[in-house]
Parts: sequence; structure tokens; C-alpha cells
Amino acid sequence: MFSHAGSVGQTSSVRRTQPGRCSGPRWAGPGLAAACAFTTIMTGRAAARPIAQSSADSIYDYMVMDVCVDASNRMIRGLTPADSQCTRRRNIEPGEPVAYELHNFRPRARGCAQSLGTIAKVNIPVVKAGVTRIVSSYNHDLGAECAEDATTRASAGGGDLSGGASVQGYDGGFGYIMGSWSPVALSSFVGPLCSTSPSTAIRFARGWVIGPSTPPAQSRAYGYISLPSALETGPPSLSTPCPTLSHAGFTTWVRDTFTFTSGLALDSIMSEHFSRASDMGDAPGEAEQVERTYWTRAFGLSRWEKWARDDWVNPRNHMTALQQAQAEYRSGNCKTPYSIAATVSPHLAYAPIEAPNVFARTVRQPGQTAVHIWYMTLCEDYTNIVKLPAAAKPVWEGGLRDEYWVN
Repeated sequence: MFSHAGSVGQTSSVRRTQPGRCSGPRWAGPGLAAACAFTTIMTGRAAARPIAQSSADSIYDYMVMDVCVDASNRMIRGLTPADSQCTRRRNIEPGEPVAYELHNFRPRARGCAQSLGTIAKVNIPVVKAGVTRIVSSYNHDLGAECAEDATTRASAGGGDLSGGASVQGYDGGFGYIMGSWSPVALSSFVGPLCSTSPSTAIRFARGWVIGPSTPPAQSRAYGYISLPSALETGPPSLSTPCPTLSHAGFTTWVRDTFTFTSGLALDSIMSEHFSRASDMGDAPGEAEQVERTYWTRAFGLSRWEKWARDDWVNPRNHMTALQQAQAEYRSGNCKTPYSIAATVSPHLAYAPIEAPNVFARTVRQPGQTAVHIWYMTLCEDYTNIVKLPAAAKPVWEGGLRDEYWVN
């Protein structure tokens, strides 16, 4: 699901500030320098069909699924945060059965009561040796018709790892993706703290930043950071030396209410991880691709997009960014992405543009690169909520790699 390629940038640690102001770090490890920026947003869009919200104090609240509960805090089966009757919510607890899945959107097959899509996802906490991580798993081997429906998967124990997953963590500064795997690839993201503890999971901290550990206010203010990182392929290892962190990724984030393909308007953190950072560390520089993820208070990871610069060409099928964006638009997999005009940093500004049969925006980097149009080339929206008739515990929990849980 996630790809990664980094480049040189500066390290930084940020905390919540008012728009347009920058503050020093509240945490700094060896070799970490302070730098941060926030910006005010110029335009926005109204949300539709809002759902009841619960308080959020940590990025963790945007990484795990919520469950509906009664006055005694007990899960109410048969209800999901998408239901209007769900008036009380909390994070799903480690080991608690999963009562619903997050599916993507595809046309409903004949005879099916609901479109199951092609992907089923859950976002749950998993505890090992007293350490909590968040696992975002997906099963993409769903039946084209209704043969392999929610009932079948629930009776089988909630699915397996035939699709893939990512492991996420958080600390006093940031939430981050530690590693991911699929049937074709295993990847770990080594971050700037590796040298402080290379034989523990700190090795994988902050290699792919999602956003600050304390969620920003819904002020439509962007934050950003550039951190050294390296991609390691294959099973995660705690016995090898730290790789040379000669590259950096660049991440921006913003919190807002976004209306998903389902029509649900959700409190969301939109995080964009560019494959490169500029030398100044406040823009993506010569990056040609970015992955945008949507983390919601209700469901955790709820949408994924891939964007590409106008001069990018897919090395596998040789389609241009425009051609791939047109194909994605025709698929109807996702409705309009989050799109606002914003000055993110002194050297980065976003602006949505109207273009026929594509989703696009301009990315300006004054004094660094030419203005480019960026196109949304892939998208999956996971707010197609499918209830399980019998709550089930995913059977793959015991098979997760322990390295991500070693402290």
C-alpha cells in the first residue's frame, strides 16, 4: 500500500502552534534540529452528513477504529460510528472483537444487498509484551459476487494476511508508519532515531511521519516536517547497522472535516508524504510522487490516494500522470479529494484547479522549481462500512513480526 523513497532534508520536531507561527521543539533527540511552520487556509468546502464526534487527545485516536458503546462503556454490536443511533463512542480496545469492516467502493454485484468492494480493512491496536502498536490490515481477495461476504469471513475468524498491512506507532512527538507488507513486498521505514537504539523498534520511529502526536486544531492550518529516513526491504531487522540516512521524506498535514465517498463528513487528518524533500526542508523539491492518507477520528485510516507530477511516467505501464489520472477518474472509485488553496511554507503553496475528467492541483515552490500540475492517479476510499453479523477477532494477530514491538 505504501511506497517510499527519500532524499536529503533537515530534521525537525514540531508542536501545536497558532497559524502562521513557528515554535521550537518540545522533544529533541541527538542530531535533531528545530524547524516548523503552519499556515492559514484561504478557502474550504462545506461538509455533509456529519456524524457524532468524540474527544481526541492523541494521534492514536485517529489511527484506530471506534466502537459504539452503552452507558457502561460496553460495545454495542450491530452499530457502527456511521449509524445515527451511535451516540457514545470510544476507541476499540486491544483484543476486542471487530464488529465491522471498512471496505472500498465498487459497483454492487447483482443479487448483493450491499457492495462489498474489493478490499476489507480494519484498524486495530495490538499489544505485545506490553507495547501497543496499531495494525491497519487489508484483505483484497474478496469475491466478485456475494459468495465471500461478511458472514463467511466472520465465521472464518475475520480474515487473514492474504492482502497486507502496515504497523503504526506514536511517541511524544509524532505518529508514524513503521513498516508495511503485501504479498509482493515487505518494507520498513528507518527513521532519524535509529542510531540511539538500533536493536529496538525505535529504529522504525519517524521514518514515515503521519502528523504530530497532539492533533492540530481544526483551523485548516498546515504543518510540515522533513526528516532523514531510509527504506529497508525484506523482513524487519534489529541486528543490522543503521543505514546511512542520506535522504529525507517531506510530510505535510492538515486537520479538517472532509466528506468521503460514502457521504460521511468526518473529522480527519490529511497527511501527505512526498518521496523527496527540498534542500531547505520546507518543500518537496524535485519529488514526482506523493501519497496522501486520511486518518479519521471515527475509523482510523480511511482513504488513500497517490498523486503524481505532470512530467511523471509510470515505469511499468508507461502511462503518463495525466493518462493514469483520467483512468482513475473514470473508475469512479473515489469522489472529490480534499482540495483547498494554502500557502504551506515560504517555498510551498497548493491550489486546486478545474480540469476535465481528472482531479488535479498546482504545486508552487517559489525559487525552487517550476510550477507543476499534480494529478490524482490512484485512490481507495474505505468508508463503505460493512457490519459483521458476529464480531470476530482477526486470526493474523499472532503472526505479526515481533520486531515492531521490541522496546
